[in-house]
Amino acid sequence: MWFIITIFIALVLAACISVVACYWFRMIEVGCFREGTSLAAWITKGVAVPLLLWIGFNFVLIPGHVATMPGVSLAKADAALWTRIALELLIPAAPLVASCWAAATLTWLVVQLVLQTESRKEILGAGIFWGLVLSPFVALILAFFGWSGVGVALLVLLAPILWDLLALGTPRRLQPEYELALERLKRGEHSAAELEIIRQLEKREDDFAGWMLLAEVYAKNFGDLAEAERTVRAICGQPTTTRKEYCAALMQLGEWHLQLHFDASAARAVWSEICERFPHTEFADTARRRIERLMRAADRESAL
Repeated sequence: MWFIITIFIALVLAACISVVACYWFRMIEVGCFREGTSLAAWITKGVAVPLLLWIGFNFVLIPGHVATMPGVSLAKADAALWTRIALELLIPAAPLVASCWAAATLTWLVVQLVLQTESRKEILGAGIFWGLVLSPFVALILAFFGWSGVGVALLVLLAPILWDLLALGTPRRLQPEYELALERLKRGEHSAAELEIIRQLEKREDDFAGWMLLAEVYAKNFGDLAEAERTVRAICGQPTTTRKEYCAALMQLGEWHLQLHFDASAARAVWSEICERFPHTEFADTARRRIERLMRAADRESAL
């Protein structure tokens, strides 16, 4: 009997975790989550910790709480009795905690799709369609289980919506919008513009144009060329940065060294990196021509 109960609890937990895992890793592929976002940590926080707290509360393992099982003499209980009591406690708690955790997680995933992708119309359409189709099942679940079935009801409703959005392709990420930041720059509100650019970059952390705009703010508006160079180096180190973007960033960095600090040697060193890394490309040819013009200008100045 207790073996069957243990299997039941394990299956409930495994089912809820499997549903979440299915969509969790798809969200990473879409780009709504960072690489390496830990599902295990989320399971520990949302499932393991609440269940351990529930058992501990009932066993009076948490100091300062009163026993909810006064008829059981835990001091005289053997290991078998402790195990039976723990399973009895988990029978109602495990399905409730696991289903509510899974439903809350899927709700959060839907919210992330709304905030970070161009899927708002699709989410609305899928929500209306599946809401109508599955409303009888949701009503039966709530009628049979009451409020303890809310988690299961939400799972039944949200899982098909996420499946529709993620199964047939990758939703397009929302593109950052920098118009407000540019307006603030025109008004001389440099710090506010910096914060707005950073806020937009949170939508898409590998947006090359946004990072270069931020580097330009550091270089031209704050006069902090060192921070601008760190920003440029950071975006150049991103795996999503293309060769064209990499070279364009270094060309611009060299121009900032030359125009803002009149440091020809630093500019030449930056442009030489392009020649060394991509020697047989048009980008290297452009960098060589820029270096040659710089050297001719230096020769003319020395001749005078």
